[in-house]
This record gives sequence, C-alpha cells and structure tokens, in this order.
Amino acid sequence: MKQIPSLVQWLEKSHGKGMHRPGLFVFQVDDQSNEDVAGMCCHIEVQISGQNSDRFTLELNRVPRDCDLDDLVEELAGTWSVNIHGTSDLKLNFNSRDYGTINRLALAIRRVVGRGKRYDDSNWKWVAPRAADSLNRLAQELRAYRSSLRR
Repeated sequence: MKQIPSLVQWLEKSHGKGMHRPGLFVFQVDDQSNEDVAGMCCHIEVQISGQNSDRFTLELNRVPRDCDLDDLVEELAGTWSVNIHGTSDLKLNFNSRDYGTINRLALAIRRVVGRGKRYDDSNWKWVAPRAADSLNRLAQELRAYRSSLRR
C-alpha cells in the first residue's frame, strides 16, 4: 500500500528540512539568497503546526501593498502588521486546497506595480513580481500535492 505524504514531507522534497520552531515546521518559499539585500526582499514563509497538518500560515514580510491587495487580504481574513523597519508584514491562514486563492494573492501583489502606477518604494518594481512568482510556485506545489493525494 502506498504511503500518503504529509504536507510537511511534500514541502521537504523541494525546500529541504526547513527550520523547526517549537511546534512548527517552517519553510522559506521565496527565492531570496545570501546574495540579496535582505531588507529589499519580500520574505515568504509557510508555517505548519504539526507533522500531519493540512493547514498552514503564510507569512510575508516587507510586502508591497495597495488598496486592492488590502481588500483581498480583508476578504481572506488576513492580518497586517508593521515591522521595526516600518514596512508591512502579512499573515494569512490556508489549507493545501487553497492553491487558487494563493494564485489570486500573487496576482494582487503583482498588480501593485506597473506602467503608470505610483507606489511608496521604488524597489517594489522588482520586489512585487518576484514575490508573486514565489507565491505562484507555492500554489503549483500545493496543486501537485493535492493531485498526489487523489492517486
């Protein structure tokens, strides 16, 4: 009989063991590396409480934002906070079936910048698409995970 992987095991295949905080499995799902200026990137983590949980918290630090993204976050019951650097952090709760919603979040972040738009930080022109790409990859991983459960 085939063993069904947990979400933690699935994410470990592509993101390594991740970090372990008390009661949490934490995976960095953005593409930030040591060569990046840390304060200029949108850091994205998946935090899973328990080895067999299907639910997770998506935490984004230094998120480019606008009114449309604020509306979506409100619809999804997310929470905003301001970090010590004065930039926006975001927490949202999901389960592995929510890959479509994560794609919507990616699109909203991508649309913060663009031709003719004005935004608070000129670095957002490259931060927003990069964060959106990371979220799209996460959504693809979750979709593949859900597909593997149906086999």
